[in-house]
Amino acid sequence: TAVRDDRIFCEKENELTDLLETFHEPRPEKVDDFESQIIGEMAIHKIIFLGTVEGTQEIRAWAEQQLPKRDVKLVQAMPDMLEFLPPGASKGYGVQRYLEHAGYSQNQLLAIGDAENDLEMLQWAGIGCAMGNGLSLVHEIADFVVASNDDDPSGVADALRRFAGAEF
Repeated sequence: TAVRDDRIFCEKENELTDLLETFHEPRPEKVDDFESQIIGEMAIHKIIFLGTVEGTQEIRAWAEQQLPKRDVKLVQAMPDMLEFLPPGASKGYGVQRYLEHAGYSQNQLLAIGDAENDLEMLQWAGIGCAMGNGLSLVHEIADFVVASNDDDPSGVADALRRFAGAEF
């Protein structure tokens, strides 16, 4: 799939492209000839590879060898999803830009994450919390590890209670 602004384009629709909607992404639009209609024809903000865990690992290994880091950033939110981003793009950069625009400081940010695509955001935040069921590399860089998002109350509720004084 290819992402441009608030639209996602795909070569074929299937259960994997349908999954994107569960992450509050726009419904992917199928295009007849992906290569001629999308690649080289429009500015693309990111490319998302969706497949099996094994297929994603193979694509990542290939991309890490073939694509210079100065040209593309690779991150994963899930084992079967690989995102190709422009260098410097991250949730951390997006949050930083938003906070500057809104007049808030880095120290006022409580960030909560569980995967590789959350690393910069967690590192940049005043308080970075890893979900208990998050990846070990996320646990290593976070300031705190909170409950799992499978727990009741969830890790998000745990973090909000501990660091923002919220009551549920």
